[in-house]
Formats: sequence, structure tokens, C-alpha cells
Amino acid sequence: MEYNRYATAVSAAYEVFSSSLTPLYLQMKLDGASRTSNAPLLKLRVDGHQLMNSFLERAETLTADYLSTIVPGALTSAPDGSRAVSLLRALRVISYNNVVSLIQKTNADVGSMLSTRGGAMGALALKASNTVTFTSQDSSGRTWQSAVLVKTLSRDFAYQTFIDGQVKTLRAQGATTAQISYLDPLHENHGLVVAITGAGIAGVPNMESVRDTIFHINANANLTHVQT
Repeated sequence: MEYNRYATAVSAAYEVFSSSLTPLYLQMKLDGASRTSNAPLLKLRVDGHQLMNSFLERAETLTADYLSTIVPGALTSAPDGSRAVSLLRALRVISYNNVVSLIQKTNADVGSMLSTRGGAMGALALKASNTVTFTSQDSSGRTWQSAVLVKTLSRDFAYQTFIDGQVKTLRAQGATTAQISYLDPLHENHGLVVAITGAGIAGVPNMESVRDTIFHINANANLTHVQT
């Protein structure tokens, strides 16, 4: 589905960004072993922010392209636009914190190497295999590997927007209810009818009442016209 392809594309763009930070870290360790100037840290900050901005620009382009295929004009209209803004803000926070943590780790490692008995180069040899692992917190405070969180947030945004688009399309065609469908016809919720109007319909669950349970972060349910 398009929402999975979108999430994969954003995730790939993030991987390019995060993997490009590691060489900066290793180079800084080498530079820090021979001098204590602030210049290398300043360069690390500048280079890191440039990589971050490139990732965010790519994510924004991917998001605009995705929205244009799902709901034309959605980038500037609620709720799709607000979902996009929230996602891009989250990606900015994650990538910015990645750069900050890289600077902090580099500064700590270099300081440790310069004070290590046996010389900085000896410490470098011991630390040469170090890798940089980035973690981030979600809105509830749970810690994730940053790459996993980026893909999860991107997929959820894309899927929820996809469902929003289906609701808009059905409403535009005059429908007041929709039928939930799955590739697996034996799914317990396959065929369930939900109301897609704000007023609701007596005896029929509305979208908001089933959103979290049926259209959850890993779901693949679709909305179609009610089959009679």
C-alpha cells in the first residue's frame, strides 16, 4: 500500500541522515585527539545541522507528494494538514536531538581520551570500533531506537491520512456509512459498518469510537461502500 511505501521512503531518508552522522563522530574523535580547540565541535554542529536540514527537506517533499496522491490540497487543510505538521515537527525534534546527542557523546569521548593514561591515540585504538546509536522518546516518554520511531510515526501518519482520505471520498459520494474490509475476509471486523458523518447514526458505531482499536498503528483495514 502507498502508506507503507511512504513510511519506507521516510525511513530510508532518515537512515541516510543518521548513518552520515557517524563519520562526523569518528573524524571528531581523531581531531580531538590532537587538539583541544572548540573549532572541531563547532564544525560538527554545523555539519550535523546541514545533514538534519537535508533530511527534513526530503521528508517534507515526500509528505507533500504523498498527501497530493491521497487527498489533493490536504497539506493545508485539517485534519490531514495537522497530521502532516505534527509528523514533520516530530521528525525535526528527533533529528535535532540526534545531532545534540552526537555532540555530547563526541565531547565526552574526546575529553575521556585526552585524560586516558597511555595517550589519546591509544584510547582511540580501543574506541575505534565505537558506533553511534540514537534513541528518542515518544510523546508518552517511552524510549525507542530513533530509526524505529521514525518509521512507526511515518507509517501511522500515512495510514491515518489514508483513512481520512477514504472518509472524504465516501462522504463526497453521498455516503453516510462505510464498511470496514480486510484482505482476510475471516477477520473479526471484516464487514463491520461504521458511521462517517459527524452526527452519527443510531445503532451504528462512529469512526471515532473505533479509530484506536481498528485503525491502530499497525492496522491495514480499508473503508468501502456498504455492500447491500
